[in-house]
Amino acid sequence: MRRIACVVLLVSLALPTALAFADQQITASFNKKYDNPNVTIAQGERLTFRNNDLVMHDVSSEMPGQFSSPLIDNGQTAFVEGSQYLTTGSYKYVCSIHTEMVGTLTVSSDGTPVPRPGSGGPAPADTAPPTLKLSAPNTKASAVKKSGKLKFNVTSDEAATLRLRASFHSVRAGFLTTEIVAAAGQPFTLKISAGVRKKLRKGSRLKLTGTAKDTAGNPGSATLVVKLR
Repeated sequence: MRRIACVVLLVSLALPTALAFADQQITASFNKKYDNPNVTIAQGERLTFRNNDLVMHDVSSEMPGQFSSPLIDNGQTAFVEGSQYLTTGSYKYVCSIHTEMVGTLTVSSDGTPVPRPGSGGPAPADTAPPTLKLSAPNTKASAVKKSGKLKFNVTSDEAATLRLRASFHSVRAGFLTTEIVAAAGQPFTLKISAGVRKKLRKGSRLKLTGTAKDTAGNPGSATLVVKLR
């Protein structure tokens, strides 16, 4: 009876350690892709990577030195070293040998980051605003007037909440709120109000004003004036 009680006690003590190691996990599967390219962790939370593909992969921060896992083979799991030090913000990651594999790691304001060795304290918080760029590839007046829609692209260097306002002669033309990630040229469609559509013609100018706030609360903005042709 004493031997059985000892075994049960040892198993129960081992469980918290295993659970703490794998709080969140990035996985890769066949055809060289991450299954979950958008992952969110709390500050100080441990992150692992599991490779379910037939070729070797890893998880490495796009900016060298922030975090990385070792290259691992099919069926293996590894800790993403450095993830425990990250502060609130968004971080791009790639596979170091298959650069078409990309993803974004978002660190929320929850939790407390682990101090980097030798830092003497927590790493500084993210205070950099998101960088936005707006473009409108199709600005033909007849097309916009007929459809009542203006297609545009947004480039952001990190995940953020985007608010976009279109105005025509200081009159509100349309409004859009959406989530964006760190990807080049994300396409969106802005609906133009019916009253403004009637006034649109060749040479009309629409002003697009985009404001964004990243996960750390830092604001960013961009403006684009579109002349319909």
